[in-house]
Amino acid sequence: MTMLDGVTIFDKAKNEETFKDGDDYTYLSYTLQKSAEFLLSTKMIDEIPDDLSSILDDTYIKGAE
Repeated sequence: MTMLDGVTIFDKAKNEETFKDGDDYTYLSYTLQKSAEFLLSTKMIDEIPDDLSSILDDTYIKGAE
């Protein structure tokens, strides 16, 4: 139960919303960009990939009709 503290389970509409472009951490694209910038600043990666969205897979969300 401790692991679930602060976890929010989204419904389909909210999940779809997270895959859109946005300007805060509720959007996956923003979170990926900020994570990549952090990894670059700590020299954990040499460059930020051109397409960060390749890490995202919305197959499950799209299939939940």
